[in-house]
Amino acid sequence: MPHLVSLISDQPIPNLLFIQSVEQEVEGYIFISTSQMEKKQRTHWLKKAADLPEERCRTIEVEANNYFSIIASLKIHLTDFLNSFIVNITGGNKLMMLACFNFFKELNCTQIYYKSLENNSFYNVIEPTGTSYSCPNIDIISYLTAYGLQFTSSEPTFDISVSNKIFKYYTSIGFNRTLFLNSYWFSSSMLAENYLTGGWFEDFLYYNLRKFLSLNSKNLLFQTKLNSETLPDTPALEFDLIFLKNDRLVIIEAKSSINTISVDAKSPIGQMIYKLGAVKQLFGLKVTAYLVTLSSLNKLNNNQLVSLNEKLNLVGIKLINQTYFKSQDQIKRFITNL
Repeated sequence: MPHLVSLISDQPIPNLLFIQSVEQEVEGYIFISTSQMEKKQRTHWLKKAADLPEERCRTIEVEANNYFSIIASLKIHLTDFLNSFIVNITGGNKLMMLACFNFFKELNCTQIYYKSLENNSFYNVIEPTGTSYSCPNIDIISYLTAYGLQFTSSEPTFDISVSNKIFKYYTSIGFNRTLFLNSYWFSSSMLAENYLTGGWFEDFLYYNLRKFLSLNSKNLLFQTKLNSETLPDTPALEFDLIFLKNDRLVIIEAKSSINTISVDAKSPIGQMIYKLGAVKQLFGLKVTAYLVTLSSLNKLNNNQLVSLNEKLNLVGIKLINQTYFKSQDQIKRFITNL
C-alpha cells in the first residue's frame, strides 16, 4: 500500500480532508514540514484531528524557501523508500508545492492531487482522467482540533418553545424593545432578566440553525470559548454560535438589540471586529462572521448604510438586522444563505 504525503502549512483543513478521503488506501503518512510549522505544532494537531497513530507517521523538515534544498532533503529521506506514494500538494508554500510536484513526478508517481478553493474535490494533476476524491464532511471538533484549538461550549437554556414564544410576542409589538421591557408579560415572567434581555435570542437562532441547516449538537456549538493550545497566554475568545458550512467556519454573534451601529471598540460591532480579527490573526482561521440583531437600521440614511457596509465588508462581517425576521420565510432564506 502507498504512503500519503502531505505538505504542512497554517491551513490544515485541505490535508485533513484528504487524509479522511484516502485513509483506507494508505499504509502510512509522511508530512513535509518546516521548522516554523513544527514550532506551531501544525503537524501534531493535524495528526490529532485525524486520529493517526504515531507509528504510522513520519515528518520531514525542509527549508521552506530553498527549492534545491527541498529537493535534496526529499532525496535523502525518500529516494530509497520502497513504497509508492499518494501526494497531496495543496499545502505548504509555492516552492514546497513546486519542489514536491517535480520530485514525485520524477519518481513516476501517478497520484499527485490538488484542491483549489473553488472546488470540493481533489483532482489528479498527473493524470487528469484518473481518480478524483470528493471532500468528506468533517465535524467541527476535528476542524478546531486541527488548528490547535480547545473549546468549551454550552446548551441552550430552555427548549425551543420558550424562545419561540418570546419571539412571537416580540414581533407582535413591532420589535419595540422599550415596550417589551415595560410589558406586564416581561415583569411577571419567571425567567431571568438577562435571559429576557438577550439570551432568548441566542436560543432562538440556535434552534432555527438546527432546523433549516439540519445541524446537530456535534456540528453546531453554542456559547463557545476558544482557547489555543499553541498560544497558552492568549485570552479565550467567546462566541454565541459556531458551525461549519461546506467546510467553512461560520461565527454568529446574536444581539436582540443594539443601541448604536458605530464601529468603536465598545460597540457590539467593534467588539465583533476585535474578536474576528483575533481569530484570523492568532489562529489562521478563515471565517465568515455575522452580527445578527433584531434592531432596525431605518434611522440610517443611504450614505450611512453604504459607509457602514463598506467598513464591515473590509473586516469580513455581515450585519443581519430586523428586516430578515419579519416572517418564517425570511428567516429560512437568511439562514439557508449563510
